[in-house]
Amino acid sequence: MKLYHWRASPHACKVLAVAKYLDLFEKTEEVPMHPWEVDSPLTGISPIGKVPVLIKEDGEPVFDSDVICLYLAQRAKAESGADKGLYPEGDALFTALRQQVVASSIKESAVLCIVEEHARPRTLQSHDWIDRQRARVASCLLFLEDHAHELDAAAPTIGDFSVVMALAYLNYRFPSYVWHPEHPKLTLWYEQMLRHLFVAQSLPMEVHTFPVAMVKLEK
Repeated sequence: MKLYHWRASPHACKVLAVAKYLDLFEKTEEVPMHPWEVDSPLTGISPIGKVPVLIKEDGEPVFDSDVICLYLAQRAKAESGADKGLYPEGDALFTALRQQVVASSIKESAVLCIVEEHARPRTLQSHDWIDRQRARVASCLLFLEDHAHELDAAAPTIGDFSVVMALAYLNYRFPSYVWHPEHPKLTLWYEQMLRHLFVAQSLPMEVHTFPVAMVKLEK
């Protein structure tokens, strides 16, 4: 398999952590690709033009991190016969998927803030828009704190993987945003998740050289 990704992306980091957890990482070739690179070949690989994208051995692309993780879970089960419970059954599945949605909302709002503050000219930036995204992050964190008992670092589901990478992305991109004191139960779970090597070795960071030419939102 071949994985097109950018290591600073929380979506890519989730896929990396899941691949390691399912013992599929060694079968995956990593290809760094920034989605904003001018004349990027990414649009020829995936119609949505985003990372990550997984290319299967037959050449078919699997895109969107949630879909890639589901594919990896099904592949791991088919190859080993074992089910690590990434996608549990019954009510637990809906709990995990709800966690995944909340985490996606955090990541989306965080990315939108980054784009608004750093990729748009200052004269076009909207502080109301930024405040709205920050309020959504705060609301999601409060929900996760209130439902921290549903998170399980000992037997992580796709919800746990989604949430831990969303929180890691906040720490990475917004180091001045200290969310931990007001969310003690969520913080305790987060620290437990970081003890797993498959998580600790997959956290968001800049490890690639940026393309020389990057697409700008406005010129």
